[in-house]
Parts: sequence; structure tokens; C-alpha cells
Amino acid sequence: TAFKPQSWLTAAWPYAKVSLGVAPAAGLVVADGTEPLSNTTMRSLRAVEADGTLEFASKTGQLARLETGNVLLSGATPQFPDGLCRKVTSVSEQGGRVVVETTPAALSDVIDQGEIAFQMNLTAADLPDDGIAAPGVKLIRDRAAPKFPSTPLGSATDGFGFSLTTTILGFAESEGEIWLDPDAYCDWEIGWGGLESAYYRQVLNTTTDLTVSMKKDYTGTKEITLYKRTLTAITIMAGPVPVVITPELEVKVGVEGEIVAGVTAGMTLGTSTWAEVSYDDGWGLDYGSTYDCTPQPPQLFGGLEVTGFTSGGLAFELYGVAGPEAALKPYVKLEAATNADPWWQLKAGLDGEIGMKAELLDHEIASKEYTFNFFEYVLDQAGSDSSGGGSSGYEMPSVRGKILDASSGQVVRSASVEISQGDTTLRQTSSAADGTYVFSGLAPGTYTVTAGKNGYADNTRSVAVVSGQTTLNQDVQLTRLQFQGVKGYVLTDA
Repeated sequence: TAFKPQSWLTAAWPYAKVSLGVAPAAGLVVADGTEPLSNTTMRSLRAVEADGTLEFASKTGQLARLETGNVLLSGATPQFPDGLCRKVTSVSEQGGRVVVETTPAALSDVIDQGEIAFQMNLTAADLPDDGIAAPGVKLIRDRAAPKFPSTPLGSATDGFGFSLTTTILGFAESEGEIWLDPDAYCDWEIGWGGLESAYYRQVLNTTTDLTVSMKKDYTGTKEITLYKRTLTAITIMAGPVPVVITPELEVKVGVEGEIVAGVTAGMTLGTSTWAEVSYDDGWGLDYGSTYDCTPQPPQLFGGLEVTGFTSGGLAFELYGVAGPEAALKPYVKLEAATNADPWWQLKAGLDGEIGMKAELLDHEIASKEYTFNFFEYVLDQAGSDSSGGGSSGYEMPSVRGKILDASSGQVVRSASVEISQGDTTLRQTSSAADGTYVFSGLAPGTYTVTAGKNGYADNTRSVAVVSGQTTLNQDVQLTRLQFQGVKGYVLTDA
């Protein structure tokens, strides 16, 4: 962890700004029998089989001296997208061609002594749109990232964002924005006995402005991938040895718990977190975070527990084999039970996973993975003074209904709904994913419910509230506005 690489390359890698370092240069010892493929040998390559057999058109000087036990190496190329690190098991000539059979090799078979490190930071410009994996998701490119929570970690805050209005496998509507700014740093030290130490640290700044609204009752976990992209491989030249590392980014959103249709919960959560795993005569884990949370008022229809979450992080492969990885999951959790005190609590939290896979560094070292919770924080609650109080006590639902499209009869979600008496507006809410709205704690009397949404004309209805009862089926129908003119799309052809 004390290693500070002397940067010998700083360049605009196609998918990130990356600084690479190898140190100490004088301490790098390459094992005998290490053979980085020469340009002449690469031009002679004709076939690469799935089992690692390589076929060459003719014998080059390098192939003529090749022996069993040698290790063939290559950086990332069209023939070897993840690079090549294979140990030779046999060399033969067949009809004038040279056939080389190989098996996977460890990096410790290539380097007797040395240290390899890399660091990277992703920005919005590094991510192509073809990584979007779900409908209703868009990369935000038209404005700068929000300010992340203050942190002593010193990481950049020029990350990337996604806006989303998407359905989670038909069970929940998720709306909002997610911003991420990941940094990763990795350091391996190889000695005469194999891997001596390994260190991986990932820093992830996030802001999550997310609401989750259920469309149907459900118990369990559902999640979808918003964005997934395997990025261009990084080739680090450790002396003559190409070390090929391939990064992958994946961002998810999901919901879990025992959930009642129509419930909504949301938050604006900013986090700055770091997690690190290390190997040096044993495994170690360390992590920390700062955060800033703002709740969005929930809609409640009884007892339930619902958690809405996002997750994002980087994973790296070494010569196509799993390497260090981390994923961090900010979430909002709503727990409610009408017979409990407090009867509901809205919490924000952050879970994390980090792991180090070392098979290709030294096959004698076992992999290690950790799962942990950074924090869980009660944003708001409703209860008695003895339970800690909160913003409100339990209020029985007084009015409940749905907002519907007048022509199709389909539900209208995210419509603004308010209830008033005379000229005074008493409460405001929005319709959930199943179109439901609810107002609680109203005194007996006659009220007016007004609903509206962009693209629709506002509509009202009169409702009567009776003491001790919930006035049900107070649906409001909205009529789409009619526009004259022409409507279409402007498209670009790649």
C-alpha cells in the first residue's frame, strides 16, 4: 500500500484517462522462457482455437527456439482481445505449419520479481450509448455532474449520470437520476515465491435521486441492469511483458422486500465511499464513507417493507480471467406496520461488495470476497414520543382512488394530485405506478380532489369523508390535450 508508482505514461485511453506505472524498474526480473510474441510471429499466426492451440503459417526464428514450458505473451490485439498469457505444452510441424498447444499460465510464471500498478477514472465521455441495457434509460451528457458530498478522499467529481423512467421486470416503476464517479487503484507485487502482496481500492462518489413505486404485490428481489459495458483493454508494458487488464462497468436498479402495490418511497442520497481489500500474509478489508440524505414523503397503505436500490462499480479481468472488483449499493428502505410504534420508518443506507481474484497472479492464493454495510440511517419516521417521535403520527387513510386516462382507461402514474376545501389546498401527492393516490388524516366533510399531468387537462371531483372510514374508488379521469400540427422524431444515422 505504500507503493507510489512513477508514472511513465499518461494518455487519453479511449475509455478513460489512465496513468500507468511500473516500479522499481531496476527490480523487475522476467522469468526465463518468457516469450512476448514478435511482430514477425504475429504476422505468421493463422488460427486461434478455443482450447488455446495456435497455428502459424511458417516457422519464424522465435518459433524455432520455442520449447515446452515457455510462456507466450501478447497485448490486446484483434486475435487476442483479452491479451495472451499461455504456457506451451507442445510444439509440432504439420504440413509446413507450426502448431503450438498451450495451457493458461499465471503471471507469476512470467515475472520472477516486480511490481505492477494501475489507476483509472471514468467520465461521461468514456461511455458509449450502446452499453444501455434497459428501456427508459439515458446517459446524461448535457450538464455537469452534481456536487458530491465533501470528502477527504481527494477523488475527482467529473463522473457520469443516467436518467431513468423504467420498469423493473413489470413489478415496479423506478424514476430519477443516478450519478457515479468511480476511481480504481490496483497494485500487485510478485516475488521469487509468487504473489507477495496485492492491494485493490475503489472509490465511488454517488448521488441518487430515486423513487420506486410498486405496480403489483410482491415478495422477494427484482433487479435489472441499466448499463453494462466491457471497455477497451489496458495493456501495461512491464519491461518486455505485456500485462492486459480489461475493465467492466455495470449499473443496476432494483427493489426487494414485502411490498404492497401502490406504495412509493424515495430519497436523494449523496455518498462518497471507499473500500479496499489487500493481501499480505493474510487478507485485510477496510472501508469508509460520508453521506448526505434527503427523504421524499412516502405513500403508505398498511404494513410492508420495501427497499429500492441502485448499484454500480468496476470489475477488472486479467488476461480474460476475473480479477479485482467492487460494487456499491445505495438504497432507500421503507418499513411500515400500522400496529407498530413507530408505525413507519424511512431509512437510507449503503451496502458494498469487494473482492480480489488472484488465480492468474498466483494459483496457490485463494480468492477473497467481502460483503458489508457502510451505514443505515433513519431519514424520517412516524411514532410516539417514547419511540423517538417523527414528522407525523399514524393517520388512517381518508380518501383513496386512481388517476386514469379518460380515453383508454389505463392508469396515469406520476400525476400531481391535491385535495382542497374551499380555496385552501390541504395536501398534495402524486399517483403511484398503479395509478393510486391516497390522502390520510382528514376530518369529516366535503373536499375537492384535483389531478393533472403534462399533456392532460386538469380534472376535479368532489369527495365526502366520513369519520372512521376510508372513502374508496375516488377515481379521477384525465383527458389528453389535443394538439394541431405535425409530430415526429429527429434521428442521426451513425
